[in-house]
Amino acid sequence: MWVADKVEKKKTEELNVYSTNARVHTEQQINQIANAISEWGWTIPILIDEDNTVLAGHGRLTAAKSLSIDEVPCIVARGWSEAQKKAYVIADNKLAENSEWNTDVYFSELKELSSIGFDLTLAGFDDDLKFSFQPNLSPTANLTEVTGADIENATKSIYEQFMGAGQEAKTGEVDVICPECGHDFKVSGY
Repeated sequence: MWVADKVEKKKTEELNVYSTNARVHTEQQINQIANAISEWGWTIPILIDEDNTVLAGHGRLTAAKSLSIDEVPCIVARGWSEAQKKAYVIADNKLAENSEWNTDVYFSELKELSSIGFDLTLAGFDDDLKFSFQPNLSPTANLTEVTGADIENATKSIYEQFMGAGQEAKTGEVDVICPECGHDFKVSGY
C-alpha cells in the first residue's frame, strides 16, 4: 500500500514535531513558506506517523501555525519501524539537496517571471534580486580550487560580455547572478 493513498486532515495542535529533526527552518524561511501558502494554497500534505509525529513538513506546519491555519492535510505513514522513520526524516531533505539545477532553464524562467513583474520572493528569493545581466561563465572553475586568476578571468569575461570585447574600461558596476548558486553580486569595471 502506498503511504500517499489517503490524505487526512489533522488539527495543527494535534501534531508533534520530530524531536531529533536535523533540518533547521529559519524565521525568514518560515515567512517564505507562509507567503507561498498564501499565494498558492496548500499543495503538499505533511507526512506524519500513527502517533501524529511529523516526519516531513516541519516548515509547512510552523508556517501554518503562523497563518493561524488550524487544520492541515496529512498523510499517515503506517507500519513504519523507528529506523524507517528516522531515515526518512533525513532522506526527505537530503534527496532533494542532491539534485541540480539546469541553470539555463532556471535563469530563463526566473528572468521571464521577473520581466512580467511576478514577486520572486514567493519562490524564496531576496527582494533585491536583479536580472539585468546573466553572464556565460564558461569554462567553469572547480569551486573548491578557485584562484585569484580564476576570479580575474571571470571578471574580465563578464565585463567583456557586458560592455563588448575591446571596449575601453568604464566606471560603474554590473549586476551578476552566479549560474551555480543564484547569488547575486556586482562586478566593477575592468
